[in-house]
Parts: sequence; structure tokens; C-alpha cells
Amino acid sequence: MLAMGQMDRDSPGQVPSVLYTWPAGRAPQVWLEAVADDGSALPPLACPGTERARGRQLWRVPEVPANAARVSFRAAGPGGQTEARLGTWERDGRAWRHVPDLPGTPLRMLGLRLIDWCNLRCRMCGQVPRWERMTARQAVAGALRLPRLRSLLEEAVAMRPAVYLWGGEPFLHPDIVPLIRTIRELGMHCTINTNGTTLTAHAAALAEAPPDLLIVSVDGPPEVHEQIRRMPGLFRRVREGLHRLRQAAGRQVRIQINTVVLRENLPRLREMPAVAEDLMADALEFQLPMFLTPQMLAEYRQQAQTCFGVDGASATGFLDDSPPPDPAEVWQAVCEAGRNARIPVTLWPPLGEEQVRTYFTQPALPTRSGCRLPWDSLWLEPDGRVVPCPDYPDVAVGDAASAGLAEVRWGEPMRRFRRTLMELGHLSVCAKCCQLHQDFQPKVPLTGGLLR
Repeated sequence: MLAMGQMDRDSPGQVPSVLYTWPAGRAPQVWLEAVADDGSALPPLACPGTERARGRQLWRVPEVPANAARVSFRAAGPGGQTEARLGTWERDGRAWRHVPDLPGTPLRMLGLRLIDWCNLRCRMCGQVPRWERMTARQAVAGALRLPRLRSLLEEAVAMRPAVYLWGGEPFLHPDIVPLIRTIRELGMHCTINTNGTTLTAHAAALAEAPPDLLIVSVDGPPEVHEQIRRMPGLFRRVREGLHRLRQAAGRQVRIQINTVVLRENLPRLREMPAVAEDLMADALEFQLPMFLTPQMLAEYRQQAQTCFGVDGASATGFLDDSPPPDPAEVWQAVCEAGRNARIPVTLWPPLGEEQVRTYFTQPALPTRSGCRLPWDSLWLEPDGRVVPCPDYPDVAVGDAASAGLAEVRWGEPMRRFRRTLMELGHLSVCAKCCQLHQDFQPKVPLTGGLLR
């Protein structure tokens, strides 16, 4: 699916050019659709493209007709098999203004946090404080079940999103297997993020209804992983489950190992490609940790109260005032791991060496501006509440358990949140949020010496 790219800001007051990231050699056709003052459609305008480094493509806007009142970038993928609106502008006097929340724009992601419970208490997980307030039985009782989830997915099909299942631990939801089967039957892409502890029990069922991508969290060799995840024998369980899944499903399921970079595992990161290969994985991704300083947490809670009337309690689990890992060591370790790997290795967020240094040494400085999740994604909590931000779900903008997804997506609460976010630029917690980079820009592999 195509998505809106970055906008060149070198022409204030005009329709900007679109800088869109697309794999080199597979750039889509981009054109401009224009609507006249009287509402009639004007002939499409071709946008010539100029290729930039690493597949980044820049499309220049042709001269817009004088009687155009609204213009929209459209794109069709190679062969015309995919199509999306990349951005819409309306004429405001002599200038143009961006219309970010226009009904009809494709939905990139539908995220379902299936259950507010996990069987682990990992050291770096910001959700752990929430799980201490309930039991597993209470978590299951408060979660949406298959009939309502199915109806929401059937509604979402027309919006063409990818579906992301997570938690807590999603495989603790009693309907997880029939839910995956429903997603695949509807022709939607399915990604699951799991700790891998129950894969042995689910391997045969997943072979019959395989997800497209299974992301499994493993933070090091056995002793390191079990220290961070706080469960003896855990690595053996995960390994057994992944091997059982490969035997049952073959290569129907793409397996990615996700390793959070921490002080505890930094000396062993170079070993992770071999660990991932032993776990039968197709790829390995290093993820920089999400963390907040006391000042960032206090600022967010003040913003949450002032702007949205909530206390911002979800962020307390991400508080970490301990010394961060050494950025130079992090960069050296992940690059060395990538150069010595036989499987693709990436870093998330996709930052360069200097940006990694800034990430740890200047925590309050965002790695990127402009979060797009409230515009191109919908994130559901286990009870059906829709939140603009999956990691800090303090603000609810609707209830999918009773209302439709389209109604929530374009309703006034979501629009009000978007306006507030645009006015603020970003919330303090956004500075360390990996979601800022969720716009389908390609991940730069660390393998093959491409990143030095």
C-alpha cells in the first residue's frame, strides 16, 4: 500500500512537491488530480519524478490551473495494482493549505492490542505497571471477543489497512487463532508481535492459518535473554516454539527477531545474528529503547492534563533515569553484527550514527518531526476504545465496541486531537517514540557493509 511521503517545504503558500520513499526501480506513477471552483474535475496533471539516493523519489508539482480549488496527489504502484492518495490541498485565498484529515484517504494500519496482560515482566517494558492492577482472568473478561472483532475487520476491509496484533501477549487472547484466520480470509496483511512463549502450543494452528509476519522478542543469548525477561528457561521455550512452527508451517510465516538495545545486552549484540539464525529467523532487527527522563514525564503529564483533561499515567512505566548505553558502542555493535550476518539486519528507528548519538545524549530532542499515526492509523485497546497513540493510550477518541471505525476516525474527538497535536508540534513523549518513523520508508540494511 502506498502512503503519504514527506513534503518539501521550500515553497511556502504553494502546493509542495512530494518526496516519497520507494524502493529504487519500483517507483509508482504519481499525478495530480484537481477540482475546479464549481466542483467539476479537471484533467489529471502528470508529475515528473527525479530519483534521489536510496530509492527516494521527488515529484515536482506542475503548474496548477488558476481555477483549481482543491488538488490531490495520487499514486499507482508498479503495474497499477495499488493506488493511494498522497496528500490533499485546498486553496485558501491566494495560498494553499494542507488538508490532513480528508475522509476517503486509505488507512495504513489497524492495530489491535488484543489483551492487557502478559506472562512476562520484562525490565524495559513500559506496560508492566498496568498489568500489576489486574489478573489474567480480568484481562480476558475485559477484551473484545471474536464476533465483534470480526465485524470491525469486515468494516476495515474497504480501508485496506495492514493489521497489527499485539498486547500484552496476544497469544493469551482465547480467540487469537480464529482471529488470524479471519484476517487472512479477508485478504488483509497480518503481523503479530509476541514474546514467543506459547508458540509450541500454537504451531499446528498457525500452519493452517499463517500470519504474514511474526515478530518475536529475543534480547540476547539464553542467559542474557532470561535475565532481561525475568524468566528462567525462557529461551529454550522460545526456541522450541519457533522450531516447531518452522516444521509445521515451513516458510509460510516470515519470522523476525526483535532485539531491544539495552545496557545489559550491549556487550553481546554481535552474537545476535547467530542467535537469530539458530531460532530459524528470516531477519533480525535491533530496536532502540523507548525511555523517558523525569523531566519528560512531568512535561507530558502536564500536557495531557492541560490539553486533553487526562493524567497521562500510561507514561510512568517508561521512566528511566539510569545512565543510557554508550551511543558509540551501540553503533559499533549493531554495524558489526550486520556486517557479519547472513540474514538481513536492520536498526529501528532507521537512524544514522550521529542520530543514534543524539537519541541517547539528548533524550528530549525528537528524532523526527510530525507523527502521522492519528491520520493514517487506528489503534484499538482491548476493550474497544480507539486511541491516537498505541504506546501512550491516555486519550480515547471513540469506542469501536459500539461505533463504526469510520465514524471514530473522522469524528470530532479525533479531529480535535489532530488539531491539538499540530498546534503543539509534538508531545514530550514523542521524542523517544519509534512510531514517528512508521511511514513505510525502507529500512536500511546493516548487512553487506552498506552502513559503516
